[in-house]
Amino acid sequence: MADYININGNNIPIRASDPSNPIVGEVWYNLTTNALKGQGVTTSGTWASAPAFPVASRGGYGFGTPSAGLTAGGIVGTVINTSYEWNGSAWGTGGNLTASGFIGGGGGIQTAAVYSGFGSGAPPAPSTTNDYDGTSWASGNPLNTNRYYGKGGGPTAAVLLVGGNGDPGIRNQMEFYDGTSWASQPQSLNTARSNSGGAGNQTDAIVWQGYVAPTHTNSTEVWNGATWSAVNNFLISNEGSGSGDGQTDNSSSAVSLGTSNPETGNVYVWDGTCWAADTAMSNGRGTSYQLGGNPSALYIGGFDGSPANTTDVEEWTGPGVPTTVTFSSS
Repeated sequence: MADYININGNNIPIRASDPSNPIVGEVWYNLTTNALKGQGVTTSGTWASAPAFPVASRGGYGFGTPSAGLTAGGIVGTVINTSYEWNGSAWGTGGNLTASGFIGGGGGIQTAAVYSGFGSGAPPAPSTTNDYDGTSWASGNPLNTNRYYGKGGGPTAAVLLVGGNGDPGIRNQMEFYDGTSWASQPQSLNTARSNSGGAGNQTDAIVWQGYVAPTHTNSTEVWNGATWSAVNNFLISNEGSGSGDGQTDNSSSAVSLGTSNPETGNVYVWDGTCWAADTAMSNGRGTSYQLGGNPSALYIGGFDGSPANTTDVEEWTGPGVPTTVTFSSS
């Protein structure tokens, strides 16, 4: 049998402790624990509970990451204007929107966010924009195409907003935000849709599912900065799930958490080519706030079909995350 050195070109190193930043595929022997170890990747996602959301709400929007996030608006019996900030371990109160609203779209982070197309959910469709500076929301320049249920993503100087419900009419139009104003784009989705899943930015984005009136679609499209292209379909036809900027998501890596109509805990992961089912969350729900995407996300509140909103929060650690594996020990 060939030796490891002949196959890989080097001996297995002997270390007093595990390396601080191993690369995937690296193998070593830990002399302290008498264990042969290596760096691999997880093959499925995991869920863990997190501190409850301050209010039982749904339909607002999330910005940022699972360690530094922001939520805006929503509905708790009535539509609200409140925001909440997340520091990775606890919730705090943020500034209020200039008006109560939900079912909008946008992008950004906890300290710099833009939220557009939010309103009461009743006609006419809104063009409202608010900008957040880390403390307060302020009115910004309106959308060019009125809509709610649009899907957005990206940093504030490069936010993309696409699709939505124009009331009447499902939208396929796309707009870009430069940090100050919205600009209509000549390119549009191949399939007009409202309340889709999706994330990305002005040069790299993905959308999936959505309401296409009078039914739902399973189509997926990716944006390369020049055109929208249809790719392999989602596994089921439904509306989008989490409402938020999955800013770690892009056209080669995305995750769909939960479903609406009906509400489930289903999870699906996109690898750049196909969708695959993954580990379901504990509490099935939809129209939840979402921070982050793949490989980590926080899924917050939402409607759980009981029928009621929930304060439940779960944290996702997705597949493909590097992890140290122990092959043998003595």
